[in-house]
Amino acid sequence: MTYSLGKIATPLAIAICAAQASATELHHTEPDGTVIHAVTVPGGVYVTGSNKAIKRFDGQAAFFPDTFGTYDPASNTRTVYGHNGGPIYAMATILKQANERGEHIRLICNRFNLDTFITGCTSATTFFTGAENVCIGPDAVLNWHGASLGGLFGADYMTPFLTDLLPEPLRQPFAEKWSRKYGFGFVRTTAADLLAIWPKMKVCK
Repeated sequence: MTYSLGKIATPLAIAICAAQASATELHHTEPDGTVIHAVTVPGGVYVTGSNKAIKRFDGQAAFFPDTFGTYDPASNTRTVYGHNGGPIYAMATILKQANERGEHIRLICNRFNLDTFITGCTSATTFFTGAENVCIGPDAVLNWHGASLGGLFGADYMTPFLTDLLPEPLRQPFAEKWSRKYGFGFVRTTAADLLAIWPKMKVCK
């Protein structure tokens, strides 16, 4: 879900929020020169930039709530039973923040999602396999695809950015095969599939 910030979505307002929240920031320049800026604030991520990948065309900021799993501050652990993904830059910023504060990411990814009728973790959620402290559930299902514009057209120019988010053993299969699916097309992998490619993968207990 996207929330427009309207007139309050100024760089100054975002900077103030960022300073108050000890924010994580992500800057990325696309091949066409578009500059994307994302910053975490309590409850989510603000993303600015005129880019189809964040579903905005007017250069205004958009707010994306952080609904990625359940975070327990006492143990600094985020547990994800199932998730359908989200805007790439927002999710990448949440991943960067998780690494900066040393979160333990538990991708259990075995829940059936009633809104999409898909089991497990899907789309941008799969890139959390690249977290610095991550384990994968023994019954996990991860559904992979490449970036798309509105779920209809492939955005292959984003594949290098996405590939860099992944652990080394998963980069080649993603770049060469998994990223060739778009929209509602996925490559389904189980924990056993990933372990065969990534022998050092940590399995959640």
